[in-house]
Amino acid sequence: MFYTYNQNNSGGIFDINDRVGQYVIIEADNCEKANEKAETVGIYFDGCDNDTDCSCCGDRWHRNYEEGNKQPQIYGKTIKEYKDDLDYYLDYYIGPNLVIHIYYKNNNHETIKIDAKAKIEENKKKQRDKAKKIWGIGFNLYGLWDTKPVRLYESKGFDKNNFWDKSGNLSVDKIGFDTSNAGCMTFSSESKKEVEEFIKEIQASICSAIDTVRERPKTLATEAVIKRLGGMLGTIE
Repeated sequence: MFYTYNQNNSGGIFDINDRVGQYVIIEADNCEKANEKAETVGIYFDGCDNDTDCSCCGDRWHRNYEEGNKQPQIYGKTIKEYKDDLDYYLDYYIGPNLVIHIYYKNNNHETIKIDAKAKIEENKKKQRDKAKKIWGIGFNLYGLWDTKPVRLYESKGFDKNNFWDKSGNLSVDKIGFDTSNAGCMTFSSESKKEVEEFIKEIQASICSAIDTVRERPKTLATEAVIKRLGGMLGTIE
């Protein structure tokens, strides 16, 4: 059976070398023997008790009490499945490079190195290609976030599905006009033209406000308001 040890980046860094990585997988008859083997390859336990690890972050390594798997696995997935499912959140946690060490009962030692950053970008592109796509725009009291519709891709979350742009800066929880996010409003549609028309309406309203202010006597205050409204359009009037 195979037993997986997940390294906690205690102190904010991982210990990565020719014996251990973010994950170490050991083949053994049971978890007790796997734990014994682990201590011979660079894994240690009770790091906080020994003042080796950060007490705030917790122990770097934990003993394995699981029943084990018939093949090497990480979070219930084969190595290939895990690699193909790498996402942004794992990238943030594990860093740009992923190292997996596998120790077999016949004393063979396999090291798997994955360019996590590149793989995550590849996976995200595949997800975007398959995902439902809509158009959207974000805005708030400071004005429009863009002057053109932004392409958004459906993302399946833990408790709901929403839509994100490539940069991760704009998200939409539901199609249409949405004011549920504090400080940010969005409008989205499957029709790019519909979003373009919405942007034109917002811009027309701002331009109308600028014209109204310009009809007043010119002062430092009115000039400041015009400049501010122009900034909401994405241009300085």
